Amino acid sequence: MLDEHGAAAAVQSLMGVKVGGGDLPRPGQAHHRKIHHLPDGLGEVLHVGGPGVEGLVPVAHDDAQDGGVENVRFSPVYVQGFRDYHKDIVVRVREQLAECQALVDDTFSVNSTYDLDSPSKSPVRPFHRCLYAQAVCVAAADLNIYACHNTAYSAHGRIASFREQSFRQAWFSPEAREWHDKFNPGVSCLHECANHNKVALFESLASDSHDAFV
Repeated sequence: MLDEHGAAAAVQSLMGVKVGGGDLPRPGQAHHRKIHHLPDGLGEVLHVGGPGVEGLVPVAHDDAQDGGVENVRFSPVYVQGFRDYHKDIVVRVREQLAECQALVDDTFSVNSTYDLDSPSKSPVRPFHRCLYAQAVCVAAADLNIYACHNTAYSAHGRIASFREQSFRQAWFSPEAREWHDKFNPGVSCLHECANHNKVALFESLASDSHDAFV
């Protein structure tokens, strides 16, 4: 049940996130907080910058649990040189995340995607095409179709536009076909890829000829 605090929604803490413009803080700088209220009582997103390594337990307890939130999720900020950025803080971040688990009960949960070794965080994409983008896409507010949420609103992720045509027309247009023919994740996707494992699965199915069966 949602209440005025958005209790069913998550408060998300991004270690090292850039808040309100400016340069991304380096590990060890003082942290700061900024709360964004989501519409229609869906909850709040709490950005912790700087990267707030010593502030994760207060975020979970004071800002989330005491505020009536039922779930909090911690995620690392993704920047160029991802592992180098986090290497000096990863031990303390994991200690803090472990401390946060002591707050978990029947009414409150703590989740984390702070996994620095995930293939999705690696800039290496062993694919020359993105079959997943041929099945799932992002229809964005600027009336463009993008390959995924990691490439949304970027030039290299734009597949086609449905501003002057229907989505169906755009999706099956020569422009979209040309994009898929030329798009190479190994060259273009040197950033985080949340769908890395799904792309790998699609590629495996196609390479083993299972796509004919599917």
